[in-house]
Amino acid sequence: EPEQPKAKKSQQAERAENTVKKNLTFTLNQNTDTIVRYCTVTLQSSQNYNCVGTLIIKQQPRGYIVDIDESKKEYQVKATGETITIPFKVNGPADAYTYEVEASAREWITPLPATRGMRDASESFIIQPNTIEEERVGHITFRSTDPIEPNEFTVTVTQEKFVPVPPEGVKNPTATPGAGFIKLKWEMPVNVNFTKMKVIYHDPVTKEDKELEIADNTTTLFIVENTFKCGGEYEFTIKTYGPTGMETEQPATVRGTSEESVIKARIALTVDMFSANATEPSEGSLAALVDDNINTYYHTIWSGTSPNKQPHYLQINMSELPLQSLRFEYDGRNNGNGAGDVKRVGIWGSDNGNTWTLMGKETYTLPGSRGQHVEPNENIKVGKPYKYIRFTPEARRDVDPIDPSGGNGWWNMAGIYLYKINDHDEAWARKELGI
Repeated sequence: EPEQPKAKKSQQAERAENTVKKNLTFTLNQNTDTIVRYCTVTLQSSQNYNCVGTLIIKQQPRGYIVDIDESKKEYQVKATGETITIPFKVNGPADAYTYEVEASAREWITPLPATRGMRDASESFIIQPNTIEEERVGHITFRSTDPIEPNEFTVTVTQEKFVPVPPEGVKNPTATPGAGFIKLKWEMPVNVNFTKMKVIYHDPVTKEDKELEIADNTTTLFIVENTFKCGGEYEFTIKTYGPTGMETEQPATVRGTSEESVIKARIALTVDMFSANATEPSEGSLAALVDDNINTYYHTIWSGTSPNKQPHYLQINMSELPLQSLRFEYDGRNNGNGAGDVKRVGIWGSDNGNTWTLMGKETYTLPGSRGQHVEPNENIKVGKPYKYIRFTPEARRDVDPIDPSGGNGWWNMAGIYLYKINDHDEAWARKELGI
């Protein structure tokens, strides 16, 4: 019987018969984040570009971890004390780690929590002055809160012993007149072995001897409030004090006069004093706030979401004139529908630009037309001056409160004005002096 012809194989069958199986190996780095991550891998034939295969790699999240550079594990602190900031890395939410100061050091190492943010983070600690004649050592241990694979590191703080000698005094003081205040500046000695200072003077208007305490050893600028031109020349003595209260043998003295006092003294603002967290890139620069042009304006972001879902703020560097009594006025945008006019604002103060305290809130009665000057219904007054001021609107004309979690947290204005508020004016002082 003749041999039957074999059926012809399809090209697909031939390719399958000639296919050689290969193993493709991938090495994956450790996932240091606390969320699942994915990767798509595409394989393509070099002989038939239409032959494509795709696979997805899914990697599980890493547990919470904390880590620190070896160079940041040890701190040497002077006997006078200081604030240290420990930078480290952490992954996970705000509760992904804890820290603990050992029991024997808790009286002199005090936490000063910073913003918790694998991302960069930090924690700050106040190291109190050492009043004993022995070096002391304390430890701070950071731990992750991961339930399966926790880890930790320890930071060592070594503080110098106290040496009972009179502290050095400040050097080269100067006095600059202001409208109802005198700005004192000085230089620090090479050896800062004091913990606080006092500015001592006689007030010729109130007939009082005054002592103003500066409760740190880093200040080189101080504003003496409520001074008057009619008071003539003021004499200031600046004394330093050691950890046990020992007074300097070399106090500095300086004389100065005041400009005339007014209740509301305008502060000259320049664009280099400004910073902001949410400027709209397509319109409205910070320079428009101080160009004295009602037809230009500043606008916070509307084309995207608020950075980190934070309220949109304007920050002003007042390091040359720290403020404790102030008010903000502004000019509304001259065009548009007025929706961005600020109706309520929180005023925040900071000594270092990192830790913020609410100084108070200002509310505004809004005009009915565009481009008008707007004044607050109240002033801000607190018990201490701040070097950095934040203007953080909480409500605008068409939204109360502003919700910064999406793209609707914006506000705008054509100009902003900052005033220092004095308790009394020159007329009051002349009356007190009988002139």
